[in-house]
Amino acid sequence: MAAFYLYPKFKTNSHQDELFTEIKPIAECDGLSNADYRMECYIRKAKENGDQSICDNIISKFHKDICYTEISETMPDKAICQKISDGSRERCYFNVAIAKSDSSQCASFKTLSNDCFNSIGLQTKDAKLCEQITSSDFTKYSCLAVVTKDPKICNNIGLGVLTQRGLCYTRVAVASQSPAICGAQEVWDKAGCYISVAQETKNANLCSKADYRSDECYYLLGQINLDVKICEKIKDATQQEGCRQQIATRLGDLSSCENIKDQYIRDSCYSEIASKSKNIAVCDRVEEKNSRDFCYLDFIRRAKEIIIRDPSICEKIQRDDIRKECYQAIK
Repeated sequence: MAAFYLYPKFKTNSHQDELFTEIKPIAECDGLSNADYRMECYIRKAKENGDQSICDNIISKFHKDICYTEISETMPDKAICQKISDGSRERCYFNVAIAKSDSSQCASFKTLSNDCFNSIGLQTKDAKLCEQITSSDFTKYSCLAVVTKDPKICNNIGLGVLTQRGLCYTRVAVASQSPAICGAQEVWDKAGCYISVAQETKNANLCSKADYRSDECYYLLGQINLDVKICEKIKDATQQEGCRQQIATRLGDLSSCENIKDQYIRDSCYSEIASKSKNIAVCDRVEEKNSRDFCYLDFIRRAKEIIIRDPSICEKIQRDDIRKECYQAIK
Protein backbone atom coordinates (compact mmCIF):
# COMPACT_ATOMS: atom_id res chain seq x y z
CA MET A 1 0.00 0.00 0.00
CA ALA A 2 1.55 3.26 -1.07
CA ALA A 3 1.88 5.69 1.78
CA PHE A 4 2.74 8.97 0.09
CA TYR A 5 -0.87 10.00 -0.49
CA LEU A 6 -2.37 8.69 2.72
CA TYR A 7 -1.45 11.49 5.06
CA PRO A 8 -4.29 13.77 6.10
CA LYS A 9 -3.30 17.42 5.92
CA PHE A 10 -2.16 19.14 9.10
CA LYS A 11 -0.30 22.33 9.74
CA THR A 12 3.14 21.61 8.37
CA ASN A 13 5.73 23.12 6.09
CA SER A 14 6.15 19.90 4.13
CA HIS A 15 6.16 20.13 0.34
CA GLN A 16 3.63 17.28 0.45
CA ASP A 17 0.86 19.62 1.66
CA GLU A 18 -0.52 19.92 -1.84
CA LEU A 19 -1.30 16.19 -1.83
CA PHE A 20 -3.46 16.42 1.27
CA THR A 21 -6.90 17.66 2.14
CA GLU A 22 -8.32 19.20 5.27
CA ILE A 23 -9.45 16.64 7.83
CA LYS A 24 -10.57 17.77 11.25
CA PRO A 25 -7.77 16.68 13.63
CA ILE A 26 -8.51 13.63 15.78
CA ALA A 27 -6.02 13.36 18.64
CA GLU A 28 -6.10 9.55 18.77
CA CYS A 29 -5.17 9.33 15.08
CA ASP A 30 -2.85 12.33 14.80
CA GLY A 31 -0.27 10.74 17.10
CA LEU A 32 0.26 7.75 14.80
CA SER A 33 3.46 8.20 12.80
CA ASN A 34 2.69 5.40 10.34
CA ALA A 35 0.56 6.81 7.51
CA ASP A 36 -1.35 3.58 6.88
CA TYR A 37 -2.25 3.18 10.55
CA ARG A 38 -3.33 6.82 10.72
CA MET A 39 -5.61 6.39 7.71
CA GLU A 40 -7.12 3.24 9.26
CA CYS A 41 -7.71 5.23 12.43
CA TYR A 42 -9.54 8.00 10.56
CA ILE A 43 -11.75 5.48 8.76
CA ARG A 44 -12.53 3.75 12.04
CA LYS A 45 -13.44 7.07 13.65
CA ALA A 46 -15.66 7.99 10.71
CA LYS A 47 -17.57 4.76 11.28
CA GLU A 48 -17.72 5.07 15.06
CA ASN A 49 -18.88 8.68 14.98
CA GLY A 50 -21.05 8.42 11.89
CA ASP A 51 -19.07 11.30 10.42
CA GLN A 52 -19.26 11.22 6.63
CA SER A 53 -17.22 14.41 6.34
CA ILE A 54 -14.08 12.47 7.26
CA CYS A 55 -14.61 10.24 4.21
CA ASP A 56 -15.45 13.22 2.00
CA ASN A 57 -12.08 14.81 2.73
CA ILE A 58 -9.84 11.81 2.03
CA ILE A 59 -7.91 12.36 -1.20
CA SER A 60 -7.04 8.75 -1.98
CA LYS A 61 -9.98 7.37 -4.00
CA PHE A 62 -9.19 3.86 -2.84
CA HIS A 63 -9.38 4.80 0.85
CA LYS A 64 -12.29 7.14 0.30
CA ASP A 65 -14.26 4.17 -1.11
CA ILE A 66 -13.27 2.03 1.87
CA CYS A 67 -14.38 4.76 4.23
CA TYR A 68 -17.81 5.13 2.60
CA THR A 69 -18.27 1.36 2.59
CA GLU A 70 -17.39 1.14 6.30
CA ILE A 71 -19.74 3.90 7.43
CA SER A 72 -22.59 2.40 5.38
CA GLU A 73 -22.85 -0.27 8.10
CA THR A 74 -23.87 2.33 10.67
CA MET A 75 -25.29 4.92 8.24
CA PRO A 76 -27.38 2.82 5.83
CA ASP A 77 -27.96 5.35 3.08
CA LYS A 78 -27.79 4.53 -0.64
CA ALA A 79 -26.69 8.11 -1.29
CA ILE A 80 -23.39 7.25 0.41
CA CYS A 81 -22.96 4.26 -1.91
CA GLN A 82 -23.39 6.53 -4.95
CA LYS A 83 -20.15 8.27 -3.96
CA ILE A 84 -18.19 5.05 -4.39
CA SER A 85 -16.54 3.98 -7.67
CA ASP A 86 -18.96 1.93 -9.81
CA GLY A 87 -17.12 -1.38 -9.43
CA SER A 88 -16.93 -1.18 -5.64
CA ARG A 89 -20.49 -0.23 -4.70
CA GLU A 90 -21.97 -3.67 -4.15
CA ARG A 91 -20.61 -4.13 -0.60
CA CYS A 92 -22.03 -0.74 0.35
CA TYR A 93 -25.47 -1.55 -1.07
CA PHE A 94 -25.23 -4.93 0.70
CA ASN A 95 -24.57 -3.18 4.02
CA VAL A 96 -27.58 -0.93 3.49
CA ALA A 97 -29.81 -3.90 2.64
CA ILE A 98 -28.69 -5.81 5.75
CA ALA A 99 -29.13 -2.80 8.02
CA LYS A 100 -32.67 -2.26 6.72
CA SER A 101 -33.51 -5.99 6.41
CA ASP A 102 -34.42 -5.27 2.79
CA SER A 103 -34.36 -8.63 1.00
CA SER A 104 -35.71 -7.11 -2.22
CA GLN A 105 -32.14 -6.11 -3.09
CA CYS A 106 -30.54 -9.54 -2.63
CA ALA A 107 -31.19 -10.97 -6.09
CA SER A 108 -29.54 -7.96 -7.74
CA PHE A 109 -26.14 -8.57 -6.17
CA LYS A 110 -23.56 -10.29 -8.37
CA THR A 111 -21.33 -11.74 -5.65
CA LEU A 112 -23.19 -11.14 -2.40
CA SER A 113 -26.64 -12.45 -3.27
CA ASN A 114 -26.37 -15.62 -1.16
CA ASP A 115 -24.85 -13.74 1.76
CA CYS A 116 -27.75 -11.32 1.57
CA PHE A 117 -30.44 -14.02 1.61
CA ASN A 118 -28.62 -15.80 4.46
CA SER A 119 -28.10 -12.70 6.62
CA ILE A 120 -31.60 -11.30 6.23
CA GLY A 121 -33.17 -14.75 6.44
CA LEU A 122 -31.53 -15.22 9.85
CA GLN A 123 -32.37 -11.67 10.92
CA THR A 124 -36.04 -11.91 10.06
CA LYS A 125 -36.40 -15.66 10.68
CA ASP A 126 -37.79 -16.04 7.17
CA ALA A 127 -37.31 -19.60 5.89
CA LYS A 128 -38.32 -18.57 2.36
CA LEU A 129 -35.20 -16.41 2.11
CA CYS A 130 -33.02 -19.31 3.29
CA GLU A 131 -34.49 -21.48 0.52
CA GLN A 132 -33.18 -19.05 -2.09
CA ILE A 133 -29.56 -19.69 -1.10
CA THR A 134 -27.67 -21.55 -3.83
CA SER A 135 -24.02 -21.20 -2.76
CA SER A 136 -23.78 -24.35 -0.61
CA ASP A 137 -25.90 -26.93 1.21
CA PHE A 138 -24.28 -25.92 4.48
CA THR A 139 -25.27 -22.25 4.18
CA LYS A 140 -28.79 -23.06 2.98
CA TYR A 141 -29.67 -25.80 5.44
CA SER A 142 -27.99 -24.25 8.47
CA CYS A 143 -30.00 -21.10 7.75
CA LEU A 144 -33.23 -23.13 7.54
CA ALA A 145 -32.37 -25.18 10.63
CA VAL A 146 -31.62 -22.10 12.73
CA VAL A 147 -34.73 -20.22 11.57
CA THR A 148 -37.02 -23.19 12.24
CA LYS A 149 -34.99 -24.36 15.26
CA ASP A 150 -35.03 -27.87 13.83
CA PRO A 151 -31.61 -29.60 13.96
CA LYS A 152 -32.82 -32.49 11.81
CA ILE A 153 -32.69 -30.18 8.79
CA CYS A 154 -28.90 -30.22 9.22
CA ASN A 155 -28.94 -33.86 8.05
CA ASN A 156 -29.56 -32.59 4.51
CA ILE A 157 -25.92 -31.51 4.47
CA GLY A 158 -23.88 -34.16 2.63
CA LEU A 159 -22.09 -36.93 4.52
CA GLY A 160 -18.79 -35.77 3.04
CA VAL A 161 -18.87 -32.66 5.20
CA LEU A 162 -19.77 -34.04 8.64
CA THR A 163 -17.93 -31.22 10.37
CA GLN A 164 -20.30 -28.76 8.70
CA ARG A 165 -23.28 -30.85 9.74
CA GLY A 166 -22.04 -30.75 13.33
CA LEU A 167 -21.54 -26.99 13.13
CA CYS A 168 -25.10 -26.67 11.86
CA TYR A 169 -26.33 -28.51 14.97
CA THR A 170 -24.26 -26.18 17.15
CA ARG A 171 -25.80 -23.11 15.51
CA VAL A 172 -29.30 -24.46 16.17
CA ALA A 173 -28.36 -25.21 19.79
CA VAL A 174 -27.21 -21.61 20.26
CA ALA A 175 -30.19 -20.08 18.45
CA SER A 176 -32.68 -22.14 20.44
CA GLN A 177 -30.60 -21.91 23.65
CA SER A 178 -30.92 -25.67 23.91
CA PRO A 179 -27.79 -27.41 25.30
CA ALA A 180 -29.49 -30.80 24.86
CA ILE A 181 -28.81 -30.55 21.11
CA CYS A 182 -25.05 -30.54 21.84
CA GLY A 183 -25.34 -34.19 22.93
CA ALA A 184 -26.46 -35.35 19.48
CA GLN A 185 -24.11 -37.81 17.77
CA GLU A 186 -23.88 -35.49 14.75
CA VAL A 187 -22.11 -32.86 16.89
CA TRP A 188 -18.41 -33.68 16.54
CA ASP A 189 -17.23 -30.79 18.77
CA LYS A 190 -19.50 -31.22 21.77
CA ALA A 191 -17.25 -29.14 24.04
CA GLY A 192 -17.37 -26.22 21.60
CA CYS A 193 -21.14 -26.56 21.34
CA TYR A 194 -21.64 -26.40 25.11
CA ILE A 195 -19.30 -23.40 25.36
CA SER A 196 -21.22 -21.57 22.63
CA VAL A 197 -24.57 -22.19 24.35
CA ALA A 198 -23.07 -21.24 27.72
CA GLN A 199 -21.93 -17.91 26.27
CA GLU A 200 -25.32 -17.29 24.67
CA THR A 201 -27.23 -18.07 27.86
CA LYS A 202 -24.58 -16.76 30.30
CA ASN A 203 -24.98 -20.06 32.13
CA ALA A 204 -21.68 -21.15 33.70
CA ASN A 205 -23.22 -24.45 34.85
CA LEU A 206 -22.93 -25.72 31.29
CA CYS A 207 -19.13 -25.45 31.47
CA SER A 208 -18.95 -28.73 33.40
CA LYS A 209 -20.08 -30.43 30.18
CA ALA A 210 -17.28 -28.84 28.13
CA ASP A 211 -14.90 -31.66 29.08
CA TYR A 212 -11.23 -30.76 28.40
CA ARG A 213 -12.25 -27.19 27.54
CA SER A 214 -14.07 -26.55 30.82
CA ASP A 215 -11.39 -24.10 32.06
CA GLU A 216 -11.72 -22.10 28.84
CA CYS A 217 -15.48 -22.03 29.33
CA TYR A 218 -15.31 -20.88 32.95
CA TYR A 219 -12.83 -18.17 31.97
CA LEU A 220 -15.15 -16.83 29.27
CA LEU A 221 -18.22 -16.97 31.50
CA GLY A 222 -16.35 -15.29 34.33
CA GLN A 223 -15.64 -12.35 32.01
CA ILE A 224 -19.18 -12.27 30.61
CA ASN A 225 -20.77 -12.26 34.06
CA LEU A 226 -17.96 -10.34 35.79
CA ASP A 227 -18.07 -12.95 38.54
CA VAL A 228 -14.84 -14.04 40.24
CA LYS A 229 -16.67 -16.99 41.82
CA ILE A 230 -16.87 -18.52 38.35
CA CYS A 231 -13.10 -18.08 38.02
CA GLU A 232 -12.65 -20.20 41.15
CA LYS A 233 -13.90 -23.23 39.20
CA ILE A 234 -10.92 -23.05 36.82
CA LYS A 235 -8.49 -25.87 37.56
CA ASP A 236 -5.38 -24.32 36.02
CA ALA A 237 -3.96 -21.92 38.61
CA THR A 238 -2.49 -19.44 36.12
CA GLN A 239 -5.72 -19.21 34.12
CA GLN A 240 -7.70 -18.80 37.32
CA GLU A 241 -5.51 -15.90 38.43
CA GLY A 242 -5.73 -14.34 34.97
CA CYS A 243 -9.50 -14.61 35.09
CA ARG A 244 -9.55 -12.82 38.45
CA GLN A 245 -7.25 -10.10 37.15
CA GLN A 246 -9.38 -9.34 34.09
CA ILE A 247 -12.50 -8.95 36.19
CA ALA A 248 -10.74 -6.92 38.87
CA THR A 249 -9.33 -4.44 36.36
CA ARG A 250 -12.65 -4.07 34.54
CA LEU A 251 -14.44 -3.39 37.84
CA GLY A 252 -11.58 -1.39 39.38
CA ASP A 253 -11.76 -3.75 42.35
CA LEU A 254 -8.54 -3.55 44.38
CA SER A 255 -9.70 -6.17 46.86
CA SER A 256 -9.85 -8.73 44.04
CA CYS A 257 -6.28 -7.84 43.07
CA GLU A 258 -5.20 -8.45 46.65
CA ASN A 259 -6.55 -12.00 46.51
CA ILE A 260 -4.37 -12.89 43.51
CA LYS A 261 -1.50 -15.09 44.67
CA ASP A 262 0.82 -14.75 41.67
CA GLN A 263 2.88 -11.58 42.20
CA TYR A 264 3.31 -10.79 38.51
CA ILE A 265 -0.41 -11.05 37.81
CA ARG A 266 -1.24 -9.14 40.99
CA ASP A 267 1.16 -6.34 40.03
CA SER A 268 -0.37 -6.19 36.54
CA CYS A 269 -3.79 -5.94 38.15
CA TYR A 270 -2.73 -2.94 40.26
CA SER A 271 -1.04 -1.26 37.27
CA GLU A 272 -4.15 -1.51 35.10
CA ILE A 273 -6.39 -0.13 37.82
CA ALA A 274 -3.97 2.72 38.52
CA SER A 275 -4.10 3.79 34.89
CA LYS A 276 -7.86 3.41 34.46
CA SER A 277 -8.79 5.02 37.78
CA LYS A 278 -6.24 7.84 37.39
CA ASN A 279 -5.11 7.04 40.91
CA ILE A 280 -1.33 7.05 41.05
CA ALA A 281 -1.36 5.80 44.65
CA VAL A 282 -2.37 2.36 43.36
CA CYS A 283 1.06 2.03 41.72
CA ASP A 284 2.58 2.12 45.19
CA ARG A 285 1.05 -1.34 45.77
CA VAL A 286 3.06 -2.89 42.95
CA GLU A 287 5.78 -5.01 44.56
CA GLU A 288 8.31 -5.72 41.82
CA LYS A 289 10.49 -2.63 41.36
CA ASN A 290 10.62 -2.53 37.57
CA SER A 291 6.90 -3.20 37.32
CA ARG A 292 6.25 -0.37 39.76
CA ASP A 293 8.46 1.99 37.75
CA PHE A 294 6.59 1.09 34.56
CA CYS A 295 3.30 1.61 36.37
CA TYR A 296 4.32 5.22 37.10
CA LEU A 297 5.53 5.69 33.51
CA ASP A 298 2.39 4.20 31.97
CA PHE A 299 0.27 6.41 34.23
CA ILE A 300 2.05 9.49 32.91
CA ARG A 301 1.83 8.36 29.28
CA ARG A 302 -1.92 7.77 29.49
CA ALA A 303 -2.68 10.93 31.45
CA LYS A 304 -4.39 13.42 29.14
CA GLU A 305 -4.98 16.08 31.78
CA ILE A 306 -1.98 18.32 32.36
CA ILE A 307 -2.86 18.61 36.04
CA ILE A 308 -2.04 14.95 36.73
CA ARG A 309 1.13 14.87 34.61
CA ASP A 310 3.12 15.80 37.66
CA PRO A 311 6.96 15.66 37.49
CA SER A 312 7.04 14.49 41.09
CA ILE A 313 5.60 11.17 39.87
CA CYS A 314 8.74 10.63 37.80
CA GLU A 315 10.83 11.13 40.92
CA LYS A 316 9.30 7.95 42.35
CA ILE A 317 10.91 5.93 39.55
CA GLN A 318 14.15 4.19 40.56
CA ARG A 319 15.52 3.08 37.19
CA ASP A 320 17.31 5.94 35.45
CA ASP A 321 16.23 5.08 31.88
CA ILE A 322 12.55 4.75 32.84
CA ARG A 323 12.69 7.97 34.85
CA LYS A 324 14.16 9.75 31.81
CA GLU A 325 11.30 8.47 29.63
CA CYS A 326 8.87 9.73 32.22
CA TYR A 327 10.27 13.27 32.14
CA GLN A 328 10.19 13.22 28.33
CA ALA A 329 6.55 12.13 28.37
CA ILE A 330 5.63 15.15 30.48
CA LYS A 331 7.17 17.65 28.08
